Amino acid sequence: MAHAHTELRAELDALVDASADALARLRAGDEAGVLDLVERRERLLAALAESSPAPDDAVIESARRAVALDNELVAALRAELTGLEREVGDMMRARRSLISYGATPPGSPIFVERLG
Repeated sequence: MAHAHTELRAELDALVDASADALARLRAGDEAGVLDLVERRERLLAALAESSPAPDDAVIESARRAVALDNELVAALRAELTGLEREVGDMMRARRSLISYGATPPGSPIFVERLG
C-alpha cells in the first residue's frame, strides 16, 4: 500500500504544480493551462476511482493543497467572467447609444444582436 500512496502523492503533487502553473497562466490571460489541467484532473479522478487506496497524512495534505489551488482557479475564472460580462454590457450600451443617434453600426454576429 505504501507504493500506491507514494504514486498517489506524486501525482497529487504534480497536479498541485500544474494547478499553480495554470493559475499563473490564467492571470496572464492564457486559458489553455486550465483546459490542460481539467484533462489531467479527470485522468487522476478516474485512476482514483479504480484503486481507492486508503490515504495517509501526506496524501491528504497534497489533496488539500490541490483543492486550495482549485478554489483560487475558480475565483480567477469568476473574475474573468465578470470582466467579460462587463465588456459585453459596455458594448451593448454603446451599440444602443449609437442606434439612438441614428448611427448604423456594422453588422455583428447574431448572438450579439439577440443580446440587445
